Amino acid sequence: MAFRESGAKRIFALATHGVFSRNAFQNIMEAPIEKLFVTNSIHHKRSLSSKVSIVSVAPLLGDAIFRIHTNQSVSELFE
Repeated sequence: MAFRESGAKRIFALATHGVFSRNAFQNIMEAPIEKLFVTNSIHHKRSLSSKVSIVSVAPLLGDAIFRIHTNQSVSELFE
């Protein structure tokens, strides 16, 4: 992989939604990544690969809802 060839010692991947189809888990396990992080925006009924970590979006959504309710800026969450 280009990252390793360029000298990367550790490789992580990120995805907003963990849409895993067909042989996705096999591909993830064979990929030279250490960990894939996905949000919990999609519920998974089965356990995921040991290389996959799920990150909760609840704090971000809760803060956004609070800001909307109190007429505060939501865009400041992303600055």
